Amino acid sequence: MIRACYLHYESDPELHNLKYQYLLGKDLMVAPVYKPYIKKWKVYLLEDDWIHVWSNKTYSKGWHEIDTPIGKPAIIYLKNSKFSDLFKKIRNL
Repeated sequence: MIRACYLHYESDPELHNLKYQYLLGKDLMVAPVYKPYIKKWKVYLLEDDWIHVWSNKTYSKGWHEIDTPIGKPAIIYLKNSKFSDLFKKIRNL
């Protein structure tokens, strides 16, 4: 269930440098914040379009700074995921 990103995107050399970011399934990207007092976190997104669970902002491939206030970690899902409706419900919790 928890997977290293390069298992699905093996041709992306940037993924070999990621230590803590991972996929949950193949549609949900998790980038845990492991430093105190951080409100933005730098996240590397894979090819495809991704949606930040908490803000509903769409991101494309590359490095992005994502808002990460306490209680809202960097969780991003694939825009075309068959679980999109489920992920949208998380925002309203």
